[in-house]
Amino acid sequence: MEEESAPSVWWRRGELIGCGAFGHVYMGMNLDSEELLAVKQVLTRANSASKEKPQAHIRELEEEVNLLKNLSHPNIIRYLGTSRKEYTLNILLEFFPGGSTSSLRATRFIP
Repeated sequence: MEEESAPSVWWRRGELIGCGAFGHVYMGMNLDSEELLAVKQVLTRANSASKEKPQAHIRELEEEVNLLKNLSHPNIIRYLGTSRKEYTLNILLEFFPGGSTSSLRATRFIP
């Protein structure tokens, strides 16, 4: 994965708030600003059970990060940076409470 251009964030991982097929999402805290953030944590090494190399998965992560870096809109979760630690890639995102968008129900607003 290419070197990131976003400023580094000094952060601490908190409790697990969700999980998916390729990783887990944790609550985090920016230790400089004390703001909450979401940390998508993904293993980047081969699965010991399948012995498959995760090259396709790493390419997908690179595409996701590149997309997030270029998005800027008030209604889109903000990308804050990435960090690596041995076989783990951490994607740092703005935290928005309320769960995943799949858990939200559509409601009609009538002024």
